[in-house]
Amino acid sequence: MFLNDDETLIEKNTLNQTKMKTKLLAVLFLIQGYSYSQTKESFDQFDKALNKIVNAYASNFDSLKGAITNNEAMTNDIINVEWLSKVNLAGCEKGRINLGLLITHSEWRAQIIKTDNLKEAKKKFNDFSEVLNDCTFDCCKMKRNDFSKSLNKDIASDAFAMFTITEMLKDKNDKLEDAAIYLDIRQLEDKSYLVSISVRSKKDNGQ
Repeated sequence: MFLNDDETLIEKNTLNQTKMKTKLLAVLFLIQGYSYSQTKESFDQFDKALNKIVNAYASNFDSLKGAITNNEAMTNDIINVEWLSKVNLAGCEKGRINLGLLITHSEWRAQIIKTDNLKEAKKKFNDFSEVLNDCTFDCCKMKRNDFSKSLNKDIASDAFAMFTITEMLKDKNDKLEDAAIYLDIRQLEDKSYLVSISVRSKKDNGQ
């Protein structure tokens, strides 16, 4: 059996896409000590964990709330109560859950990297954007905005990419419709750059 030119081109494109995906995933997971042979399994675990976090949005992440990080807030300032997440993403620090900027719905957030190097921050932002775009969700279909595809090199700091729900799958909780995944990069007061990922309301477009 011989492939015609069109079939050969499709096969080459598929192979190139697979290689690119492996390369992107390696960038993310090798920082955790993963080998190339473990990359596929690692991505599946990342995808599964992210699904749990997105689905937990419907219940204000109650099922993911672990230990409270600031016990004094329970009695003095309930708005600033923060929990450690029971589910975390590879390539990120431990997730944290708080009330969020809207004060009407909790948010899940994790730091990806803090660095003084803007180039390094942008690369991490773009790599994570590609990994997130490869994820599939059991609750819905999500689409990233155009800005997510690549962080413009001329942007100095303070930008975010957003993945929003375009279609709910059958028999899924309609309380998820407002959920969005954000990828943030911003400059802090000490001039360092922080890249983070969060799951929060799409109405809450602040950083």
